[in-house]
Amino acid sequence: MIMGREGVTLSALERALLDARSEQIALFDAHGRLEYLNAQARKVIEANGNPAAHPQVRAQLLARGARVLPLKWRETALGEAVIVAPPRPTLAEEEEAAVQEALKRAAGNRSQAARQLGISRTTLWRRLTGRNRVHARRV
Repeated sequence: MIMGREGVTLSALERALLDARSEQIALFDAHGRLEYLNAQARKVIEANGNPAAHPQVRAQLLARGARVLPLKWRETALGEAVIVAPPRPTLAEEEEAAVQEALKRAAGNRSQAARQLGISRTTLWRRLTGRNRVHARRV
C-alpha cells in the first residue's frame, strides 16, 4: 500500500482501478494537496512538468472541464476527486464510424450496408466520398 498524508492509503488494487479508468482523475487530501494522479491524468500533467512539484494541477484539470466530487467518510471530509471526462466524438465522427461498421458487417457490399443504415445507396456514396456537405445556393 502507498501511505498518503494524514493516514490516507491507496492499495495497489485501488490504484489499478483508478488507472484503468478513461477519465483523468486526481485525488486531493482535505488540505488541497495532491495525493494521486491516475494514468490518464499523469499523461496530460507530466507533459507540463513534474506533477508533484506543480501547484496548479487542480487548476489545469478544472480548465479542461473537470468536475469536483467531495470525498467523505461518514461526516469526515477526506478530500476531493477532480475528474475530467474523455472527449466525446463529434457527430461526424460517430456517423463515419457507423458507416464503416455497416460496411464491415456487409463485407464491403454497399447496397447491404445502406439498407442496414436505413439510407439510400446514393446517400451512402455521398458519405463515403465526402459529398454530404451542405452548400449555400448561389443567387
